[in-house]
Amino acid sequence: MASSLTRNILVLENEPMIQLLLEDMLADLGFSDVTLTGSVKHARDALTTINPVFAFLDVNLAGETSYEIAAILKDRNIPFIFLSGYANPKLDPAFTNAKTLLKPFQASSLKAALQNALPHLIEN
Repeated sequence: MASSLTRNILVLENEPMIQLLLEDMLADLGFSDVTLTGSVKHARDALTTINPVFAFLDVNLAGETSYEIAAILKDRNIPFIFLSGYANPKLDPAFTNAKTLLKPFQASSLKAALQNALPHLIEN
């Protein structure tokens, strides 16, 4: 369980079913404060009012990429993981060291990714 239920997680994903799946999986881990966005513009707007502890960013959003949001998060020292449906996504060189979670993923993979990134918030 997460130690703080009010810690916000940003999700940038343009597929509504994946958004809902992520929201449910995060709720099961104790994160009830999840901001779902479906475009770079909506994520940018959300970042003017929230300060997430973590973010999941779909790399490819129907023709646009999430790199602009990744850069904002990187500048704010907010950890994130890219989501991709491609086995070997070609990431922008600025983010070659970023972690990627391949879709479709299981709840256990999501939990492991969060434990690795936020060990102080996620119990084993």
